Amino acid sequence: MVINLDMSLEDFMNIDYGVIGRTASTRLEPNTSNKFQFWLSRLNIGEKTNTTKTIVGKNKNEVASVQIGNILTAVSDKRDDITFGLVTEMRSYSEVDSFNADYLSHDFGDGTIEVPTDISEVTVVTCAVMRNISLQTKPVGRSRVYFPSISGIQFAYGIIDSSKNIVFKGAPIPFGVFENGDGTTAPFFVDENFLVGKEGAHLNVFCTKSLLSHTQKSIAVVMFNVKSRDLLYIDQPNPKIEQEDWSRKVYPILETPAEPFKEAEFFAPADPDQRPQGTQSLRTLPTVPFEWDLQMMYHQIPALFDPMDWDDKIEGVWFSIQDDIESGKLITYSQMLNEVKTAIDRANQAGNQWIRSNHISTWQKMLSHLRRFPQSYRGLIATAGKGKDIPWQKLKSGGVFVIDISLLNDRGQRLVFGRSIAAISDMLEAR
Repeated sequence: MVINLDMSLEDFMNIDYGVIGRTASTRLEPNTSNKFQFWLSRLNIGEKTNTTKTIVGKNKNEVASVQIGNILTAVSDKRDDITFGLVTEMRSYSEVDSFNADYLSHDFGDGTIEVPTDISEVTVVTCAVMRNISLQTKPVGRSRVYFPSISGIQFAYGIIDSSKNIVFKGAPIPFGVFENGDGTTAPFFVDENFLVGKEGAHLNVFCTKSLLSHTQKSIAVVMFNVKSRDLLYIDQPNPKIEQEDWSRKVYPILETPAEPFKEAEFFAPADPDQRPQGTQSLRTLPTVPFEWDLQMMYHQIPALFDPMDWDDKIEGVWFSIQDDIESGKLITYSQMLNEVKTAIDRANQAGNQWIRSNHISTWQKMLSHLRRFPQSYRGLIATAGKGKDIPWQKLKSGGVFVIDISLLNDRGQRLVFGRSIAAISDMLEAR
């Protein structure tokens, strides 16, 4: 049978694989706007001629390798539309009236017997409608069914339009691959606007690598490692890529280099027991320590309190201490602790119950909290000397900062994350 197809339709179909079935709509099982059904034919192999595609039957007992999750395309007999569907169900029908009849025909249940009489069987495939070229909502009529081409798969997922143009507003970022039942492997893309900016979503490491390799924006990446060692060696080669055929195949398809992050830098909280370069990190390779002195982090001290402990009285004492910090009277955390303790001792010696208009008991509570913070936030608060912040000013386009907070408790992790977001926001506002 000779099939004359418009070339624009042909671009969305795997013509060479051949027709794999025909849609059918019955009284009991009609096609709808949401699904279409077809019977699976014996495999036909397409052979090219100079002007047309000629469908030539070969291997008559062979059927197409259709599986649940494949994408298929139904081409209308009028050649005016293509509908793409996702395989959701496959059923097999035969002429046998019942299981009991088939049981009896096998000598009352002898599974080793092959019945000599040919029994007609047909496989019916159900597809959920994804999209069609006409962009109309309608049931699928009489159509031939094919596997789609790479362009067909990408159209079905809304990556390209009917003219095969990318529909994204931002750069298309390779995101993954889809392998269909006919062996077609299609790269998938996502709009960079969904990854970067106010509509940004969560990314995994591969997507981040792909984004940095293909983006048209000026971006940098900050990763927080909150458990295990997943992100701590992204600057090192991954031997699994060379060991797995699938990985070696996928990276070239997505045009993403299978190589480590070249611009990655690693930071972790300082380890008080291994100063000056020791860090609290699961990474065995070098990491850069960070910790904050009083001048760096006094604005965050109210956030270190449990909400139940922070009230108007505590706030009044803190404002008094903050005035001394901002005036330059208090430089280090240890100096702040000594000053508060001295103020309490003086008041006790003089028999005073008030210090700077705040009751001495509130000052004692403040001192108790301030003393425990260096332990609760171990490695983050430098009690003496100058601290060392994460060098945010070094974060440039294409750079990657990995901040390991996996060994901190929940409060410590929140503190690092909050300070980091504040620093990044300041950089963005300053452009």
